[in-house]
Amino acid sequence: MGPYSHIILASELETYIKPDNPQEYYWGAIAPDIRYLVAGMSRSQTHISPEEMLGYFGRYPHLKSFLHGYLAHCLSDKLNLPKIIQRKFPLYWQNNELSSQDCTIILEFFNILRVKTVRKSLSGTYNIALNAMGISEEQATKFAQEINQYITSLSFASLLTLYQNLGSASNGRIDKYRIAVQQVQRKWFQKKLVLIGLHVGKINREITSSVKSVFPNDAVDQGKIRPRYGRRDHR
Repeated sequence: MGPYSHIILASELETYIKPDNPQEYYWGAIAPDIRYLVAGMSRSQTHISPEEMLGYFGRYPHLKSFLHGYLAHCLSDKLNLPKIIQRKFPLYWQNNELSSQDCTIILEFFNILRVKTVRKSLSGTYNIALNAMGISEEQATKFAQEINQYITSLSFASLLTLYQNLGSASNGRIDKYRIAVQQVQRKWFQKKLVLIGLHVGKINREITSSVKSVFPNDAVDQGKIRPRYGRRDHR
């Protein structure tokens, strides 16, 4: 999922999770993708497994709001996004094979176009959990600045700018995303039927429902998380 899509998910989950500090919660909902800023940083370094996340809750209880957002992000990235999106495509598009990367860009674009802008503020505060993951304060600060700029001026152009700025560390993954953005914009958004027919609200609700179904009522006290996923959505 793209950054705005993660903000939408966090917004949908906010009344369920009830974070004590919303700015920290939304910061956590975006923070795992700091890896895109750092060349050579692996996905596993920032996308922590649910079981590992429980350890973070135990060690850093003062970061509960941040960690709730972080956990929501990591859980959503385990979903089979192509399967969810293909079920919601207009009839003759349903048999198309869409990659996870295609679906990430498509969902982000349609959320920009079709979903009322969700205005949320991110704290961007550096903390001990980020430090434990090997993320520097400079990296966290730059990433928060770029994300805040993007979500306050949502557009296709600002999404491209975000990927370009995050790719300043010669990150090959960002180049792939930038190319995918350009291709999807050319290929999909000239086709009005897709724009009309893709049920982005239903996609967001299905993602929210799936994450809620495995999100513990209290990630500290419950002691376990129930994984119920299909193919992992690698992004």
